[in-house]
Amino acid sequence: MPCELQRLLAYMQEADAAALPTEALTRSFNWEDGQELVQHDLHELTRILFDNIEMHSPAGPLKTIIPRLYQGSTVNQVVCGECGKDSSREESFCDLTVPVDGIR
Repeated sequence: MPCELQRLLAYMQEADAAALPTEALTRSFNWEDGQELVQHDLHELTRILFDNIEMHSPAGPLKTIIPRLYQGSTVNQVVCGECGKDSSREESFCDLTVPVDGIR
């Protein structure tokens, strides 16, 4: 999939056309059961792309580039309201949910 995406982006940069075919890129996702006909959001695309890049990268620095660039960690803490005892757990994440005022 990374190769097909790179090829499509190169065509887009060089082509003097209003539209370009994306069938090769779509096939590279290996979707089944009509998934290519379902609208997918950017979050799904990045997860699929990142997983594919990691899967097809050779061992070495490129293999870990996605986690190094996009992964973070957070600590979830729960405090008992009665006794005050707390429990915390560190979790890694690759996406953030950001609340925006006025948007539900």
